[in-house]
Amino acid sequence: MKILMVDDEDDLLEVLGASFEGMGLEFESASNGSEAIEKFGKFKPDVVLTDYNMPHMNGLELTKKLKGMQDDVKVFLYTGNDCIDDEDRGLFHKIFSKPLLSIDVINSIKDLVE
Repeated sequence: MKILMVDDEDDLLEVLGASFEGMGLEFESASNGSEAIEKFGKFKPDVVLTDYNMPHMNGLELTKKLKGMQDDVKVFLYTGNDCIDDEDRGLFHKIFSKPLLSIDVINSIKDLVE
């Protein structure tokens, strides 16, 4: 399974990236939405894990663009507030609240792998 994680905070990318690689998963990271779109086309991930609040493009805008490129990609969003309308919730496989707990994300990914 391939995972693309998008966040402008390097610490979280490093922690979860090491966990995913330890699970035998392929992992790429991007620090913003534009970089994520570029990597998405080349890497072709099964799962995208993205923060909502990022510069230039938020996680919802990114998700809409990625779904336009590959409708069946599973997107996990994490956010510090309840900013997603009911009509947009269906775009996401799962929405996590911040503070993000690594174990919650890892367990959700494990559920997809099994």
